[in-house]
Amino acid sequence: MTAQRVTLKILAVFFGVWSAVAPAAAAEEAWKPADHFWPEDVGDGELLLPKNLYNSKYGHGQYRLDGIKSRGHLNCIFLTFMSEAKATGTANLTEWAPSTALIQERKALVRTALYPNPFLEKPPAAAAMLEVRITAQDAETADELQRLAEAFLRKNARVPLKF
Repeated sequence: MTAQRVTLKILAVFFGVWSAVAPAAAAEEAWKPADHFWPEDVGDGELLLPKNLYNSKYGHGQYRLDGIKSRGHLNCIFLTFMSEAKATGTANLTEWAPSTALIQERKALVRTALYPNPFLEKPPAAAAMLEVRITAQDAETADELQRLAEAFLRKNARVPLKF
């Protein structure tokens, strides 16, 4: 074998390994610390958000994640902490329940799921459950937001979750 062929094989192996590792490293870097989460809802640990989402607090135990496509209450992920008693009948546990609603005078797709608080091993009664609600203008955006919501929960969960 010539030196040129050996060099090409070495380069091919290098780029093969690099192309397998680089996306994982880039995905890891695509997260940033979240602001505005109260310790009584999520504990003292830092939560991470996908780089293209921002969070805000709009009530006790209520948070909103906004992205580039967010328009007011449309194309957002809402996180609401609540007691088990209040959560009864809200949504199917850990299964996304689809529906439609009129949001800002537009027909919107709404998906809701309910989880035991994934951020605290022993949450206070008022924050025992987490309702995740997605509002979207179309199915493609709803799918994207659902993937982001599930990735957020997986990344930050301190107790096992089922999807």
